[in-house]
Amino acid sequence: MYAIRTIILGSTAVIFAQYTMHALDITVTSSRQKWLAVGMLSACLAVCAISNRLSFKIMNALGFVKIASMAFIICTGIAVLSGLTPIKDPLENLKAPFEGSNWSANALVTALMKIDYSYDGWNCAIIFMSEVQTQQDDTPNSSSGSSASDPVKIVRRAGYAALGLVTLIFLIINIAYFAAIPKETLSQSGSLVGVLFCESVYGIGFVSKRLFPLMVTSSCIGLLIATTLYHARIVRETARQGVLPYPEFLSSTWPFGTPGGPILIQWVLSVLLILLPPAKGAFEFLIDSHIYPNLVFGTLSALAVWILRARTTLPEKGIFRAWNGFVAIYIVKCIVSLVMPWIPPRGGSHSDDGRMWYAMYCVVGLVLIVFSMLYYWVWMILLPRLGGYEMVQETVTLEGGALTNRFEKVPIERSRDEEDTTPLLNE
Repeated sequence: MYAIRTIILGSTAVIFAQYTMHALDITVTSSRQKWLAVGMLSACLAVCAISNRLSFKIMNALGFVKIASMAFIICTGIAVLSGLTPIKDPLENLKAPFEGSNWSANALVTALMKIDYSYDGWNCAIIFMSEVQTQQDDTPNSSSGSSASDPVKIVRRAGYAALGLVTLIFLIINIAYFAAIPKETLSQSGSLVGVLFCESVYGIGFVSKRLFPLMVTSSCIGLLIATTLYHARIVRETARQGVLPYPEFLSSTWPFGTPGGPILIQWVLSVLLILLPPAKGAFEFLIDSHIYPNLVFGTLSALAVWILRARTTLPEKGIFRAWNGFVAIYIVKCIVSLVMPWIPPRGGSHSDDGRMWYAMYCVVGLVLIVFSMLYYWVWMILLPRLGGYEMVQETVTLEGGALTNRFEKVPIERSRDEEDTTPLLNE
């Protein structure tokens, strides 16, 4: 279930297509947007499938471009608020920022999902915990528990700093947008709000037509590569437990030392989710389709924390221990976000673009989850019961030395006497 819900990458590709066509003065059409998004998606995933080293180098290099683009917006926003630009009254929108807003339940939860998406990836660091480079202190007086040699403490502190910094940057950028763009224009801006910001400050010229869109497209490429590297690892590790079809294919890193099978799965489903929805509103639909299953898993995970704490005795102070109040707030937020999207928006039963039922993304997310549950039930329970066999897990060694689990069909009489208990060791 987790592997299936982590393969929606099309929203980033759609943003790339929109900004690229704007930068190159290409007339936007539905087919052009979709196929340009598919082309960029294919190129980035091909790089991830061929070379881990090259993927990380590109991701890190484009990360600096993303930081530079945010610094550019922040500096421009400061100039606007200081009265150094043609914007006559930069504080006009800030006097009554929520005047004329849509306060319906559906609109509020949709906005909340966009906020969740803007922080998507905050928890990815835990996946790379084993790859954190630590500094070993060999001095006689050093303690073995030094934070310099503890990857958990390193990631925790870096996570606090990163989340705090990103939150501050997002706040300043939003203030800059409010200061430079008229409220009526801002409410209709969609995903091209950055271009409108540059046009309001610098006019229609090189900055708004070429420079800033290219910075955004570079950021999209870096984001897509980073997301692919993360999701491919999740799918591969899930396959290594034997709970996905064709575990040997999905667990193998042959021939380039990369998880090519999971990357291929990501490409196929992401392309389908780019091509099937209408081009207008595709970005919003893909984001919401991705976030809704996340809310289901987030709710179940948070509830599991309460159950585990009630059933087991935990140490008084652990390395990672969420405060009960934060867990409760998170559960309430998830439940509200799961229920409120089903409330019809103002003006009818369709989304703002008028082409799609307002709760279609909820249905898509639930269908993915139900399909995953049905697949597991049929594979692990129904078919073995009808066929008179049991699914027995065994460990196999793949070409290149990688270990993976797979389930074999063993008649019930034999499975009680024979069981492979070989542990799945770390590679």
